[in-house]
Amino acid sequence: MSKSLVLLCSPRENGTTDELALYFIEGYKRESASIDVAALRDHDIRTCVNCGYCSSHPLKCVFDIDDATTLLERFLAARLVVFASPVYFYGPPATLKALIDRGQKYWTGFREELASGHVIELLAAGRVAGERVFEGTKLILNCFSRVMNKNKPRAFSYRGLENPGDISPEIISELRSLGASVARAVRDEQ
Repeated sequence: MSKSLVLLCSPRENGTTDELALYFIEGYKRESASIDVAALRDHDIRTCVNCGYCSSHPLKCVFDIDDATTLLERFLAARLVVFASPVYFYGPPATLKALIDRGQKYWTGFREELASGHVIELLAAGRVAGERVFEGTKLILNCFSRVMNKNKPRAFSYRGLENPGDISPEIISELRSLGASVARAVRDEQ
C-alpha cells in the first residue's frame, strides 16, 4: 500500500476536482512514483446511524463490512492524504461526509497523540461570490484530520470552477508544483 492517498470526493467522474487532483498527481509523480487514488463514488459507504455501538466498542462499527472501514484504514496508514472535493452548500459532498461520520468510531477511541502525516485539501466551488464558501468544509476536514491523528490540513481553494475547462494554466502549474514539493517533503521524512 502506498504512503500517499488521494481521495476523489466528487460524485461526478472526470469533473473539476478530479482534474485538480490529476494535476497534483502529475507533479507528485515527478518526485515519487507511489500514490494511491480512491474515488469515493466507487465505494459502498454506509452512513452513521448513531446507534452507539462504537461508544461501547471503541474502534468498531456495526457497518465495518462496507468500504468505509478499508478507506479509513488507508487514511490512517498514509503519510499524505489529499482530499479533492467540490463544495456544495458550504460543505462537503454527501459521500465524503458519510465517510467522515463513520470516523466516529475513532473519536470514541481517541487518544491525544502527536499528529503525524500531511493532509492537503484541493477544494473547488462553482460560485465566485460568498466570502465564507470554503469555511464549513475546511472546519469539517480539520476536525476529521485531528481525530485521525493527522496534522492540520493545508487548504488550496479555487472559486468559479464549474467545469474542468475552467481550470486556468496558472492553477495547473500551481498544482503540479505543489504535488512535486509535497512528494519531496514526504520522501525526505522517511
